[in-house]
Amino acid sequence: MPPNTNQPLPKSSVQFKKILYIGAFLVLAALAVWYGVLKKGEARKFNPQGTILLTLSNKGSDDVGIYTFDIASKTLAPYFAPVDIKSITASRLPSEATTMLLATNAVVPTRGSLFQIATYNKGKDLLQPVTKSTVTFKRHPSYSEALQLFVYGGKDPASTTLSGTASEFNVYTLDHKGVEKKIGQGSIPTLTPDGKSVVVMRKDGLSMLDLITGKSEVIWPLTAGAARTNQQFTVSQKGTYLAWSNPYEGVVYVLQVKSWQPFQAVAAPQKIHTYAFWPHFSPDETYLVLQEVDIVDAIPVRPRLVIYDLLTQEKKIIQDLDAFVQERMFVSDWY
Repeated sequence: MPPNTNQPLPKSSVQFKKILYIGAFLVLAALAVWYGVLKKGEARKFNPQGTILLTLSNKGSDDVGIYTFDIASKTLAPYFAPVDIKSITASRLPSEATTMLLATNAVVPTRGSLFQIATYNKGKDLLQPVTKSTVTFKRHPSYSEALQLFVYGGKDPASTTLSGTASEFNVYTLDHKGVEKKIGQGSIPTLTPDGKSVVVMRKDGLSMLDLITGKSEVIWPLTAGAARTNQQFTVSQKGTYLAWSNPYEGVVYVLQVKSWQPFQAVAAPQKIHTYAFWPHFSPDETYLVLQEVDIVDAIPVRPRLVIYDLLTQEKKIIQDLDAFVQERMFVSDWY
């Protein structure tokens, strides 16, 4: 007579079955998690894209020019570096992808400190002056579409030397009528997302400067010492992040911004422990390029272009820069 299948199993058999079910469930769950992590890892391959704009000067030469580094092809090439012409700190015009703003001595050749801001269209090989003033050491040009103003840093006409202090530069604007105005003090003027203010570095830290009123507020104070121009910063293209390099500490700080008006940070900044200069964010704000160095006897050596993945902390050296003068390097745009 066949056994009664409706009879309950012995207690030990029930427990054994439970153990089997639980064990199978845990294995499947582990496989699912592992698969999900694997897929997530596959989705987050190290894959920065685009073109990085640099200013470079060959060792043993007095030249200085604009270079591009194409990430996909790993190609470093001069963008605008004609013989006997010096150009620095280029950035793109927002509405014209093929036109760059740059500081150059090409349009008004004169003493070395008197650069002018100009536009350069590579396709047409057309260089056109924007400024014609006697403001010296013009650099870091950008264009505010919101205010229809060119914005750049520079020094008073009488200044012919650089001291390295963050407060030695001023911020200037130029309208389309040719009217130039000195707005306030600070180096590396960098537009905020609304295009109506700039972040600048002064000896007491980073401040936000209104381009119309000239009013300013400290948004990232230094707790000790005074800022110098080899401590550089950048704002991501969408305004989500602010990065500030401090080669004296060997740290690059990345701060997430909650609000610009009023300025509010989300939390304490992320730290990247490295000796580096000229941080710049990728267009999608997930990578950070740095001009990284080693420090030997207090001297920066072996410069290279390095990209950090801000989500995974993965780092890759993308270009050796040892053929160039470290003190004349800038990273000014990524598109």
